[in-house]
Amino acid sequence: MRGGQWVALGTFQFTAGSAGSLLIRTEQTDGYVIADAARFVRS
Repeated sequence: MRGGQWVALGTFQFTAGSAGSLLIRTEQTDGYVIADAARFVRS
């Protein structure tokens, strides 16, 4: 689905100076979850 395109997962705030992370899980899915990159955009 949408191969080769960025898919927005939401907007999240991170506190300056703290560590942030991204966790991709397969819980509550009907098939495969595939991610080969993540993009963080400062707004």
